[in-house]
Amino acid sequence: MWHFENIRSAISICLLDRARLGFAFDDLKLQRSMYISLYQGSSQQAMANVAPYLVALRAGSGNYRRLLEVSWGKSWGIFMQSQGLMQDLRKHFRKFLLVQTEDKEELYFRFYDPRVLRVFLPTCSKDQLKEFFGPVEKYIMEDEDPGRALVFSLDSTGMLKKEVISLEDPSEELTSAETAKPKQPRSVVPRIEDNTIV
Repeated sequence: MWHFENIRSAISICLLDRARLGFAFDDLKLQRSMYISLYQGSSQQAMANVAPYLVALRAGSGNYRRLLEVSWGKSWGIFMQSQGLMQDLRKHFRKFLLVQTEDKEELYFRFYDPRVLRVFLPTCSKDQLKEFFGPVEKYIMEDEDPGRALVFSLDSTGMLKKEVISLEDPSEELTSAETAKPKQPRSVVPRIEDNTIV
């Protein structure tokens, strides 16, 4: 059982991957007013069961605690701290749903998968980080070791800051913090292998 006390106060919204959740999404019993698909128009209906969904979270609510407890360690999505309105966040994240390869092929970018985002963010330039963070103050996600949470934010110079927080011992708040330098500047195009974004 993980101890979420050290990250719970930082989380106000999450982005869930319904394709990974399957029927578990319905089991969360979220009120319809609490979530919205990133897709719109005909795609919203056609891809309802595999779309990414923004979910507003109220600290202390049963759904809030349950979502953390059942999703953590399963790569179901990412958590965020943001003062942005749901519609503004939706508009912001919709910009990143499709990316182009160098050959101009369009592919879905699964940035809402923590396995993708925790690798992608450290490769971004300062300008790309500013664009990707937009109204988001912090991205919170599981590490490869689900006993640790990764918290990504921007420091005062706009560089990526990564904190690693232990979820195993509630008294151990911060195990490390570092300002990440971009590994290699690149456009907002992830690495692609066999037509799959990784």
